[in-house]
Amino acid sequence: MKHAPKNLPLGVEIVSLDLVVPNVYTNLGNRKNVIENLIKDNGFSKGAELGLKNGTTMAHVLSSCKSINMIGVDLWDCQPDNNGPENYLDWNFNKIETVAREKISPYSNRATLYKMTTNEASLLVEDDSLDFIFIDADHSEKGVLDDINNWAPKVKDHGYILGHDVAWKSIYNIITKKFKRFDVAPDQVWICKKSDLI
Repeated sequence: MKHAPKNLPLGVEIVSLDLVVPNVYTNLGNRKNVIENLIKDNGFSKGAELGLKNGTTMAHVLSSCKSINMIGVDLWDCQPDNNGPENYLDWNFNKIETVAREKISPYSNRATLYKMTTNEASLLVEDDSLDFIFIDADHSEKGVLDDINNWAPKVKDHGYILGHDVAWKSIYNIITKKFKRFDVAPDQVWICKKSDLI
C-alpha cells in the first residue's frame, strides 16, 4: 500500500506506509467489500459502524449480508471543538443524514441508528454483544483511542476491531500502541482481532 490518500482535511498528517496487503484481502477493492467478506467468512450476525456519513458502507453491508444486524452511530453535526483536523463546519449535515437514513431504511428491521457521539452510544450497547466494530468516526488520536477503549468491551472475544484511514498518523499511532498486530486491506482499512489488544 503505497499511495497518498485523496481529499484529506487540511492539517492531516500522513504516515508513509509500505505494508503488504495479505492475499486474503487483495481483491476486495474497498471497505464495503472488506467488511462484507469478514462477515461472510466468519458467519457474523451483529456489528457496528462508528461514523456513517452518508450510509453507503452500512447500506451495502445490510444489502449483501442478509443475516447481519447493524448498529450505526453518527453525530451528523459540526464539531468545532474537535481535537483533530476534522470540524466539518462546511458540511451539509441535514442532507448527509437524510441520504444515510434513506439508504439504510430498506433494512430498518436489521439496523439501529444512534444520532449521538460514539462515546454516548457505547453506553447503550451491551458488552460482548458484537462480532465486530468498524471505526470511521473522530480521526483524532483521542477520538480513535476513546472508540477502541469504549467499544472493544462490546466485541465478543473471537471478534474483530477494524477501521478506516490507517495512513492517517493519528490513527496509525493509536493502533500500533493498542494492538500487538494488525492487517491492512484495500481502501486504507486496518483489521485487528480483539485478542490482539494490548
